Amino acid sequence: MKKLILLIFTVFAVSAYAQPDNAGKIDIYAGYGLGTAQDIIFIHSTMWTGVLVSDLHEDVVDVNGFGSVFAGFDYYNSERISFGAQLNYASYEAIYKAKSESEQQIKIATKFYTPMLRGKVNWINGSLLQLYTTVAAGATFMQGSADNGNKDTQAAFAFHVSPVGVRLGNTFSVFAEAGFGFQGLLSAGAAIKF
Repeated sequence: MKKLILLIFTVFAVSAYAQPDNAGKIDIYAGYGLGTAQDIIFIHSTMWTGVLVSDLHEDVVDVNGFGSVFAGFDYYNSERISFGAQLNYASYEAIYKAKSESEQQIKIATKFYTPMLRGKVNWINGSLLQLYTTVAAGATFMQGSADNGNKDTQAAFAFHVSPVGVRLGNTFSVFAEAGFGFQGLLSAGAAIKF
């Protein structure tokens, strides 16, 4: 039994650290993130209250929506370094009370469309296991609409930094990242390499 465990560990270690031939390849990926910058912006902001509805309480009665879906591609210009683009999407609804005596409730929906350019460095670049860091920057386009018919659009700087990312697999793979920004504190997904 000990020999079998040692053999499995040796095969995994050798294949995990064998360098894949990444140069010139493209990764296409998609995933979901939790604890995004959009969550913080939306939950702790009253950015639309003065723009879309003038007499609202600053207190939010209810908020729905959490996290971000994202998809993108990376082009490997070397074994360990890739550059690409990513698109994130997040949607939220908040219900506010009006200041009038009726305390009518007003619903405001917000959508975040966030294109970013991204760079990635593989620190451990094995055929089965990769550890990496990513940095992305771009813009977020926020569309707000209230159920009274008022709409507005705003744009702002967007970013994401994942100091630690783990990828298992090579051609087909799954990944998980820890970071901060518009992709989320924790995110995970799947990728395919061509």
